[in-house]
Amino acid sequence: MKKDSWINFNHLRNLRELTNQIFLFRHGYSEANEANIIVSNTQDGGKKYGLTPSGKADIKNAANSARIKKLKNIIIYSSPFLRAKESSSILFDILKVEEKIISENKLRERFFGEYDLSSCENYKKIWAEDSHDPKHKKWGVESTYEVLNRSTSLIVDIEKKHSEKNIFLVTHGDVCNILISVFRHRDPKHHYRNTIKTGKFRELKIDEKNKVKLKKSTQIVI
Repeated sequence: MKKDSWINFNHLRNLRELTNQIFLFRHGYSEANEANIIVSNTQDGGKKYGLTPSGKADIKNAANSARIKKLKNIIIYSSPFLRAKESSSILFDILKVEEKIISENKLRERFFGEYDLSSCENYKKIWAEDSHDPKHKKWGVESTYEVLNRSTSLIVDIEKKHSEKNIFLVTHGDVCNILISVFRHRDPKHHYRNTIKTGKFRELKIDEKNKVKLKKSTQIVI
């Protein structure tokens, strides 16, 4: 295994199955989306740039979907960014969740360095660099592999802490797309191709094909 292989940053590499159902939620359409700017620092994102009316409506629709509304024993983990916290609160109220929302820094937005508070058009530059070198920190951005490391370590922690729960992870675009790549057992360097939209959710599953690949990968000592 190469020293910089994505497997080395993937805490799910020894995981054969999930004891919880885990749903990945991207926050609803936010004021940052509407203004077409990247807000990736916690100082601004934690206090400003919450959901737009349409963003709130999208989360309400998700909460009222047949797949979600029937669930019980729900636990919500939320990014500390305002747009995620507001999304989590809507889910909490509609689904009548009994346990309080858990604020989790590992679900925070990917930090985009010099491009923070700039046009969303700059995502394309960063993602292009990701595809060539997913461990890059060009322009001071948080690397794809760093996001992979923190997000998969959270899932392992959740699996150790909970059992037979429905876990909602309310987070951001790149975090969602990187996790989706990992659950498909793919190097997340092309994570941006997954394109989970704002206000949408997806259940994370380890299928039989992935279990075989994961088993092979763990034969090498890291």
